[in-house]
Amino acid sequence: EDEIVSLQTQKLKHNQTFTALNKSKDVFKLLSNQLQRQNDMQLEVIRQYNEHEKNINAQMNNYDREMISVSSSFDLHQQQIAEVLANQGDIEERLNGLTSRLSDLRELIKERSKVLEDVFYQRCRIEEESELLKRRLDAMARVENPTEMKLAKEREEYKTLLKCSSCHLRFKSHVLLRCMHTFCKECLDTRIETRQRKCPNCGDSFGSNDVKQFFF
Repeated sequence: EDEIVSLQTQKLKHNQTFTALNKSKDVFKLLSNQLQRQNDMQLEVIRQYNEHEKNINAQMNNYDREMISVSSSFDLHQQQIAEVLANQGDIEERLNGLTSRLSDLRELIKERSKVLEDVFYQRCRIEEESELLKRRLDAMARVENPTEMKLAKEREEYKTLLKCSSCHLRFKSHVLLRCMHTFCKECLDTRIETRQRKCPNCGDSFGSNDVKQFFF
């Protein structure tokens, strides 16, 4: 009986121990689940941080490339500004030289204009004196030799008769057979070429076959 009691006592202890172990197991399982959830949450946070860090690194790389591009553009603009300033100095120097040259040319033109005015004035005086002298000589010739003056006048009248009545420059050389008026060859050729085929004196029409050359 003592042994049975002892076995029952041990069984009771084992049952209590098993119950306690089961309770401990449940507690540990609950704790394990909580720790697993916490670990998963921490892993998610770490993953988000890693993703955020990756995005930040990508942005930093973009910023670095943009910074390099901006720096290159800035250096290029600085170089262009330096070139413009250098060219501006050259342009200002050339402009100053041209301004000085222009001033010299204006002064030279002013001097030459004054010289030309003096020359023009002297020429006018000489022409006036020459015309006055010519008039005096003509007057003296008329007084001293009226016969010669008469002959000269007649000579001018004959020359007028012999000159073309259209241009009054060249001598007559061709006749229009329709009206027998005479002109220089050049005036008649011009009228034929421009189809103005009418006599300048009487207006009678003529053709190229009506023009004939004559000799004095």
